[in-house]
Amino acid sequence: MSTSKRKIVNHPSSDSLDRLIYEHHVYIKGVAILKKFDKLIVVLNTNHILNLNLSSFPSLKSASDKELGSWSVVGKGIGIHWKDLDEALSLKGFIRSIEPRQRRTVVSKLRRKEEMMLA
Repeated sequence: MSTSKRKIVNHPSSDSLDRLIYEHHVYIKGVAILKKFDKLIVVLNTNHILNLNLSSFPSLKSASDKELGSWSVVGKGIGIHWKDLDEALSLKGFIRSIEPRQRRTVVSKLRRKEEMMLA
């Protein structure tokens, strides 16, 4: 039996969204789906709301109300899983998919919150 003497080291991510999510403990708190209005609303623990078009996610767009209602937060809040649809979506993907203006607003507010906490 051989054992490795290599040390496992966690390296900081070079992706700014990963750093924002993991270093600042941003996670999904809840979801609201308004199929009639083509809306998927993701509520974060920071009380920010990501307002997405349901039609941006083909498997969700074509799902029934019952299937859409069967979601759960996974990975300590970094994703949502729809068991009946066998579909999982990540917080990072949600942030990337919102319109650029909304993304800049959310990211800058999260960064400002971090700066206030460090002061």
